[in-house]
Amino acid sequence: MKTDTVIPEEHLTRLIKTPIGWFALTRETADLGPFPEPAGASKALAQHIHLYRGVNSRKSQGLAKVHVHDSETCKKTNCGLCAETMAIPWTLGVVNQ
Repeated sequence: MKTDTVIPEEHLTRLIKTPIGWFALTRETADLGPFPEPAGASKALAQHIHLYRGVNSRKSQGLAKVHVHDSETCKKTNCGLCAETMAIPWTLGVVNQ
């Protein structure tokens, strides 16, 4: 029996691993997660995309984008990028004592 779940390639840029689990990034006010495995985040993202298809359309301008996330001004109620950003001092070994 095969237990591996294939994650669609288009989901890979929207899934992030944080110290508390996997998140699926959305354009709505809350990201999805945390999930213990990336497959759970991918499944939730697929359901989310199906539910919100056509509601939040975004036109591509063909420009490269750089995103800097500021956890202090983030307006999301459950943000995967905030979870990832808050872990950076620990991963770099920089902690206030």
